Amino acid sequence: MIWAWAVAHRISLRVPAGARPTIARLALPNVIVWHLLAILAVKMLPSGRAAILGYTMPVWAVVFGLLVLNERPLRRHWLGVIAAAIGIVLLLASELTSLAAPRSARC
Repeated sequence: MIWAWAVAHRISLRVPAGARPTIARLALPNVIVWHLLAILAVKMLPSGRAAILGYTMPVWAVVFGLLVLNERPLRRHWLGVIAAAIGIVLLLASELTSLAAPRSARC
């Protein structure tokens, strides 16, 4: 879809040669850390919940850009972060209540 949209609007998707080292520097740790954490999440959570949490990756990109790259997210980015945070809290609410339950109730 991105490719088709770019072609329709005559926008080049070519990566400038000078940007390649920066892309590699940012992408490699992201991919490595992301895959390691995803493997741990699948083992610790039911796979459905781990997959849903996987879709929050763009949120972490906004947070990383804010904290590490000193970028200023737009209002729509913040709305996405807030929506994802609410989703995470809702997904983890049942996990937190099961952790808080007395030992006799955990079966």
